[in-house]
Amino acid sequence: MAPVGSSQRSDLRRLGRGGGTDQESSKPKPRLDGDDLCAICDNGGNVTCCDGGCGRSFHLTDENSEGSRCRLMLGLTKEQAEMILAADDKDFICKNCKYKQHQCFACGKLGSSDLSSETEVFQCEVDDCGCFYHPKCVAELLYPDNELEGSLFGDQVAARQNFTCPIHECIVCKGEENKNDKNMQFAVCRSCPTTYHRGCLPSDIPFETKEGPNGYMQRVWDELEAPHQMDVSFLVIEF
Repeated sequence: MAPVGSSQRSDLRRLGRGGGTDQESSKPKPRLDGDDLCAICDNGGNVTCCDGGCGRSFHLTDENSEGSRCRLMLGLTKEQAEMILAADDKDFICKNCKYKQHQCFACGKLGSSDLSSETEVFQCEVDDCGCFYHPKCVAELLYPDNELEGSLFGDQVAARQNFTCPIHECIVCKGEENKNDKNMQFAVCRSCPTTYHRGCLPSDIPFETKEGPNGYMQRVWDELEAPHQMDVSFLVIEF
């Protein structure tokens, strides 16, 4: 699949897709459905989604050792976790959302996401995306070969203009997702802002495991078929 030109990618990277609005004045994001895997251990099972806007999910139960470790890393006692799970009308807000401190999905460093003060990391404008970025980090990802254009883009993000992050375009062909075309469905990395179309996946990211001396392990799964107790590199998901 041939790469497309920068002019063809403009819609994907356009700032203020919602009519030029900025992050501070735009409407709050709708509540996300949440991830099917725990943000701490990357395993599935009985997970609870944060209602604060990041869209991440966590193990709050002690069904296994992983669940207990995840709960402790959240700073919750078993009793506190049980109260959250028992209260249907009570939101669960992770500490990152509570204190408005989120990790940049590119560099991994923590930064303030508080739009009422000196904001350091900004959230992608796509409704069901919970990714935050430093302006410079997202600019370098979107414009790796154009320092000037990247600098201008970063300045606009820092000025609180809405933006679309890199996981919403294929890293190979720069195209958008077409859910009705299997080869054009997205496979999204669990650990970094890298996305491929199914048809653009490199050979070292296989959909199946091959046995033997020249074998390899499966690294990409359909979302509903993802294993609950092993590392998942890529998921084919719908945005």
